[in-house]
Amino acid sequence: MRILKSIIAWRPSPCRLSPLLVLGLLLAIRVNVRGQHVDIELWYDQGQIVVATDTAPGIQGAQFPTSGLFRQFTSNPGFISETDVGKGLGSGDIITYDVTGPLAFWDGSGFAELGVEVAIRIENNGGNDTMVTGASGLQGGDMLLARNLLGEASPSGNFHRHVDYFLEPNDDSSPVSYGAYGLNLRLGTTATDIAKSDPFWILFNYGLDDQAWSDAVSAFSALLNPSIEGDYNSNGVVDAADYTVWKDSFGATDLLAADGNENGIVDRADYTIWKDNFGRSQSGLAGVGVPEPALAIPVLLAYLVLGRRLGGRRLGGLRS
Repeated sequence: MRILKSIIAWRPSPCRLSPLLVLGLLLAIRVNVRGQHVDIELWYDQGQIVVATDTAPGIQGAQFPTSGLFRQFTSNPGFISETDVGKGLGSGDIITYDVTGPLAFWDGSGFAELGVEVAIRIENNGGNDTMVTGASGLQGGDMLLARNLLGEASPSGNFHRHVDYFLEPNDDSSPVSYGAYGLNLRLGTTATDIAKSDPFWILFNYGLDDQAWSDAVSAFSALLNPSIEGDYNSNGVVDAADYTVWKDSFGATDLLAADGNENGIVDRADYTIWKDNFGRSQSGLAGVGVPEPALAIPVLLAYLVLGRRLGGRRLGGLRS
């Protein structure tokens, strides 16, 4: 973790801190960063990764501090699987995650758009950091490419890993808005014949009071249940972004967010499912006719422009 590395490297001048004082400082910081928290549980069951969340079914809550040394930073939640409680993984199994769609934002009263500069940066356990913005799409995990790595199970099958999450930018001159920030993830494994988990949300509270946070949890829960055919990024509406997920993963047999008919490959049939459900949302809006893939983009752009003119555009931010 970069914050701990910076503190370890720091030395006052001209005096030096005693080893015991340094150790005490590091332990205090570790407690402050990890704090009291509940990790996301995972295990294998009937050929699939199963995920158990704490805040609500399919939602794991977390907190970004709004002030202090750790403002807009957390290493929670972690991911855990323990054999002594009847769970655990295979010896040496490597766990990765997919980010299934863009960063979602609830501003205290409804879902809202994010500025292009706002992101959650995930510092992984190996490989490059993962940047999730309001405009990013599917970002699949890959052990061979060292992408979106969580870690490796012990020889006995136990697993406990944390990654670091940063809400950015962290700059007083351009503060991010208070609200709930949601990452939609799905876990994968190097174990053979084990399917990826169902999508779930890690939902970060940044400055919301108890009632607004409760409303945010309810709103994100509605995005998970019931699911909508063709909603390949699980944001509660079948729209142009889902076409992008399908297009970017066409032909894939591992990144199956857009495998609408669950036949193990993203193919033309999954496009048809998206097309037939285009325009549907949790509110039950009827689908809109969509042409073949070669002509889809112009029609989608026209649809989005028309929707903005009629419905207006909500901009995020409760923070003054």
